[in-house]
Amino acid sequence: MNSTNDTCPECSREEAKISPVMVLSVENKGILNASSCILKLYQLEKTEKHEARLRQMVHVLPEMVSHFRKKEELFLPLYAELGFDSDKEKAKDKDILDGIERILLLEKRCSPYEFEKEFLDFCRRSVLLAKEENTGFLITCYHNFTLDEMDEIGRRIPDYGYTFLSVRPKPEDLLSRTIECD
Repeated sequence: MNSTNDTCPECSREEAKISPVMVLSVENKGILNASSCILKLYQLEKTEKHEARLRQMVHVLPEMVSHFRKKEELFLPLYAELGFDSDKEKAKDKDILDGIERILLLEKRCSPYEFEKEFLDFCRRSVLLAKEENTGFLITCYHNFTLDEMDEIGRRIPDYGYTFLSVRPKPEDLLSRTIECD
């Protein structure tokens, strides 16, 4: 079977790349997984081992800051230009960022078992925001940002770091498309 380029040399072939929207979506999946792990740890018997694991989870939270910085500095300006309510998104992000700060302060002073309510409430709010981002905000961005805007975001994302990604995409992998000609 002939490829498009074999039958039509003037035609170009597009190769799929990782969308910047996908990066934020995958990070949101990591937020959901971390919150699930915290919930499960609190459901287990209180032991030193489980307390140590909860403390490890507390120290994962600052990683989330890069997620929200990417969203606020790369996505929200374009989102606002399109007429969407970026202030509402910023307020939700600030709530989560303030929650991270509170949990980190509490962890310095006491056991995670002593701030269980606050930690679980933080996880609940994080889960809700991650789901809202994936089902609303990111879909809106995907359908309304131009390819050039997505390419620019893709070029800038690595400067912000990654949250919960096992594979760190290179800037060239974050472009929405590349066109190759034979």
